[in-house]
Amino acid sequence: MDGIKPLKSTDCSLLRMLSSMLLILCLFAASSPSSAAEAESTWTPPASDKWDWLHLNSGEWLKGEIHSLRDRKLRFDSDELDDLEIDLSDCQAIYLNRLSFLRVESGETPQGRGVLLGDSLKFETTDGRSLNIRRHEIVSIVPGGERELDYWSFLVGADYGLRDGNTDQIDLSGRLAVDRRTATLRFLNEYRGIYGSQNGQKITNNHRARSHLDVFLTSRLYLTMPVIQYYKDEFKNLKHRVSTGGGVGYEFIRNQSMELDVSLGAVHQYQESEAGGEESNDFAGTAGIDFNLDFPGGTELDNSYMVYVVATDLDKTSHHFESILSVDIWGPLDLDLTFMLDRIEKPEQEGDGNRPEENDISIMAGMSIEF
Repeated sequence: MDGIKPLKSTDCSLLRMLSSMLLILCLFAASSPSSAAEAESTWTPPASDKWDWLHLNSGEWLKGEIHSLRDRKLRFDSDELDDLEIDLSDCQAIYLNRLSFLRVESGETPQGRGVLLGDSLKFETTDGRSLNIRRHEIVSIVPGGERELDYWSFLVGADYGLRDGNTDQIDLSGRLAVDRRTATLRFLNEYRGIYGSQNGQKITNNHRARSHLDVFLTSRLYLTMPVIQYYKDEFKNLKHRVSTGGGVGYEFIRNQSMELDVSLGAVHQYQESEAGGEESNDFAGTAGIDFNLDFPGGTELDNSYMVYVVATDLDKTSHHFESILSVDIWGPLDLDLTFMLDRIEKPEQEGDGNRPEENDISIMAGMSIEF
């Protein structure tokens, strides 16, 4: 005990001061994060807000207007960030403060407002019902019809490509798509034209347009009526071909990363040849497959195949396959790489007696913008 020196009063005061500071720091460190987390977790947008809100998995909040939810992707308009496309899986919460229509797996299409938190959407309908809908049951969301323009989307694209088949040349292609979608209706219109010239001489001239109305009978089964398709190809000795009819389709797969639709139908087909002006009226059965993949980072691969089996003349049976790889460059602008195959089992003979080749293959690259 003789070797231990008693503490001086100044040393005791210093120790007490250091202990007090350490206690304060510990209390601050323990309370500040929880307070911040509590503030973040308890804040919610006001229910009377005229805006829709997204709470992302990153913790960020976005204020704006939901234009649509289709194919597990939200189209969102922010005043500051403009138009955005956000995966549904990237949202931990969605506040539907504006009047909206839902289409759910059961086929029901309620109208109202709601909040999606985690895996559950609590939805208050305009007729006074309270619905609890699971996230995976939501097929689509569209605004409640406050503006007709909310139902429409537009795509414009241009491509440059090489062609191998009846002709070997450089082609220019234009593409246009105009769609109108509601909770139960899908009105799709598309056009593609390809024109090529070499040394001032026209060597490619074909045009394809298709329009069809899909009416959903259930969440996955839909009736297509009518369907109208127009096709012409000067270098396949095809002046006009008009197909009109209808059919049914079924969505076998529709999730965040994959879609698979299969359709069957029947059409009346009017055809006129380029050489000699020969006309014909035929009936054909149709079958189509749409298989689309969404990859991380805004890359999409859209594939479609359609066959027209002409029952009254199998030689006129035609096939069309199209595959488009789209890479998101900026906002609504995409870089597209397109592969197309058109085949007629036995093309009509031309005036000089030559018969065009059965297959035409096109590979093109270009850009498109969707709004």
